[in-house]
Parts: sequence; structure tokens; C-alpha cells
Amino acid sequence: MRRPIKSAIGRRSESSSRLKGTIDRIGDELDDREFLVGPGLTLADISVATALRIWGRGVGQDLPATLQAYCERLQDRPAYQRAMAAHG
Repeated sequence: MRRPIKSAIGRRSESSSRLKGTIDRIGDELDDREFLVGPGLTLADISVATALRIWGRGVGQDLPATLQAYCERLQDRPAYQRAMAAHG
């Protein structure tokens, strides 16, 4: 008989590990570029930055320095600030 608590803890640990791997791959992909795809802001940047924000705040994990700087650059954009002021 499987123990539900141990099983849930194992799945959570596996999920955390997979998420961390994904975060690391995003950081590797971004490298030293300003945006993920091409020379300007795209929907990819908006969706990934949103997911990173949720992950960082919801899971309570620190982002790698590269991704933290990336998110801060996007948050410094006037359009981002207007959107957050209007919709929080």
C-alpha cells in the first residue's frame, strides 16, 4: 500500500526539480540578450516574465541573477508600469 503523504512529497520534489531545470534553461537561453526572441519585446517575453514572477512569488524561490535582471528590465518599461497601475 502506498503512503499518500510520502507519494505527494515525492511528486512535489520531482515537480520542483523539473521547474528548477526549466528556469535554468530559460536563463541559459536568455544568456546576455535583452529579450528572449529577437531585438525587441515580444509576447514570449511577456508570458515568460509573467510565469517567472508567479514562480518566484508563489513558490518563494529566488530567480537566478540573469533572470532577475531580465524581469527588472521588463518591469522598468513605462508600458509595464502603466499596466500594473491600471490592473495590479
